[in-house]
Order: sequence, then C-alpha cells, then structure tokens
Amino acid sequence: MPSAFVYAGPTEDKWSRKVAAVEAFGQPYCVVVKPDFVAGSISGAADRVGVTMISTELAGRGTVNRRVLAEARTGLHRLLAHVGVLPIPSGSDDSASHSGRDADGSAGADDGITYLELRADSAVMARGAGLFEPSVDLGQHVAVGDLVGRVHFIEELDRPWQEYRAHLDGLVCTLRHPTLVQTGTTLVNIGVPLRAHSRLEN
Repeated sequence: MPSAFVYAGPTEDKWSRKVAAVEAFGQPYCVVVKPDFVAGSISGAADRVGVTMISTELAGRGTVNRRVLAEARTGLHRLLAHVGVLPIPSGSDDSASHSGRDADGSAGADDGITYLELRADSAVMARGAGLFEPSVDLGQHVAVGDLVGRVHFIEELDRPWQEYRAHLDGLVCTLRHPTLVQTGTTLVNIGVPLRAHSRLEN
C-alpha cells in the first residue's frame, strides 16, 4: 500500500524532522519500525550522521501504474520543496499537500496520515508449503482471531487446508502476492496503529 517508511527516533529532534518529511511526502500511510544501527542499514547510517531519511513503498509486486507514478512525482516534488531544493508550486494548497489522499481524491484532507508500527511479531508466516489463498486486502482492519488466509497443500490433495488468523489488532500492511509459499513465508504483516507523530520507545 502507498506509504512512507521510517525508523523511529532515535531522538525527539530527529524524529520531528522525519515526521515533517513524511507529512510533506503526503502518502496515506507511514510504516514505523524501531531504529537499527547495524552495518548495511542505510536508514541506520543516516541516523548516525544526522541525515533525515524516509523511504517508501508505493506499489510493490514489481509493478507500477499511472496512479502510483502520479503520487510519486507529486510527493517527491512536495518533499523537495519542503527541504528547499525546489520552489513550492504556485497556487499549491499546503493543507491538501499533506492530506495523504489518493490521486483520484478518494480520501479527503481530513483523513491525514495513518502511522503504523511494524513490530517483530507483526508477521503471519506459513507453517507449511502450498498455495496461499488470502482472505484480506491491503489496508484492511483486522482483529485478533480474524481469518487472514488459507494454505492449500498441493502435494496432499486429501489434506484439509490450513487456516491463518490475526494475532494482533491492526491493519494489513503487507500481503503475499505469489501464490506458491514455503514454510516460513510471510503471508501478511499486521501494522499496529500509532498515535500520529508518536515516537516508539527503544
């Protein structure tokens, strides 16, 4: 789903700058994870040297479409204007630029940005190999116990399917696309809503 992706914190000042950048980029969702300073992490390296960094997931599945491209161009222009690289477009409405609405206008300016925590236990993973049948959509609210999908066992046709249920209350923020799965494949990730602008505690 169209979203910004940021590491939380690591300080109040750095987090405030990240939130401002996320708001300028203006996608409907922002996925937040705990900071990670291990070698090889671009976000962690940016945090270490004090550079404000956000990344994004706009479409996924190795594809783009016209709506995604329009959102990417518009959001990038707003972000570059926010940091002073480009001028603010004449006639732009600052309140609309931070609305997080889709390109077709389906979400209004009052909807704002939904902040979601991606936790270590957010994933629902396959316990066996087979064909994944999803029962939810991206962005859908789920509660503990809700059915999120089934895995059908193609090597054992007489074996009943295996159901997978939500273990957290939240939103479906990733959904497995290729139908074929193996043991340990992530089927869905459930993001837990955060208060807007809240910073995760380490």
